[in-house]
Amino acid sequence: MPAELRSCGYIDYFVYSNGAGIDNSNKETVYYNTIEKSTAKQIFDILSSYETFVELYSNKTPFVDTEKFSDNYFEYYKIDRDFIP
Repeated sequence: MPAELRSCGYIDYFVYSNGAGIDNSNKETVYYNTIEKSTAKQIFDILSSYETFVELYSNKTPFVDTEKFSDNYFEYYKIDRDFIP
């Protein structure tokens, strides 16, 4: 979560990962619901069979295919360079 949002003072809760996680303004996790590893693997296998940019998260840390993490792919997939942390 960007520090600017956490420090703004008027946001009490931060919802992320399409609703799978909620933190309060003190950085405490108040709700976290993930899918099973086997389900995540099935989804990854399906997505990997298509021409896609896949970003995975584990313990709030993002992981990407380093081969596709380049300016050429950002342009191809229309990913704004400023969006990348």
